[in-house]
Amino acid sequence: MLAFGQPYDLLLKGGHVIDPANNIDAIRDVAIARGKIARVAADIPAGQARRTVDVQRLYVTPGLIDLHTHVYLKGRSSTVVADDAVLPHGTTTIVDAGVAGWKTFDDFKSTVIDHAQVRILAFLNIVGSGMHDDQSKENLVADMDPRATAAKIAQYPNILL
Repeated sequence: MLAFGQPYDLLLKGGHVIDPANNIDAIRDVAIARGKIARVAADIPAGQARRTVDVQRLYVTPGLIDLHTHVYLKGRSSTVVADDAVLPHGTTTIVDAGVAGWKTFDDFKSTVIDHAQVRILAFLNIVGSGMHDDQSKENLVADMDPRATAAKIAQYPNILL
């Protein structure tokens, strides 16, 4: 039976925490409350959490970033379903490597980005229709429009890199 009043939902106990942003590279406990990191310390009592997981001999890191993915499913056949491929492995942010172009990005956003649990950022292909399995379509100069590409990037500055 769970006792009430614990400040943490989950405690990761005794893992090797690597967090460069906070200058941590040591054995630490990580406490989580309401889905967010609440505390990182050398020894957090297990009684302060509803659930404790022993992570000794494991690495604990902030969410990882995969800098080269293909997740716009209407682009190349080599794409993957974003949440299936990354979340189980610790990746919380992915960057699509330009599968969508300025003509197809709105569809990519509405069908993939807006529905994914993982955070998706993207490079925008200068070819309006984006990447194709038929690479001859990726080299169509007539479909390259720097102004339309720049305008689309300006429209989504928090998503497009």
